[in-house]
Amino acid sequence: LILPKIVFPMHYLTFPMLAQSADDFVNAIKEKGLGTQVVVLKPGESYNF
Repeated sequence: LILPKIVFPMHYLTFPMLAQSADDFVNAIKEKGLGTQVVVLKPGESYNF
């Protein structure tokens, strides 16, 4: 386990087989209670550190 401070879910809503949102991933990370920030970007959106 690498315990990142920030994670970015990728490829959700990009292909028919990945038609789900990032909500399940976000909830799973919160349930772990690791203090990891989840940043969900829309296609084409960027994030500056």
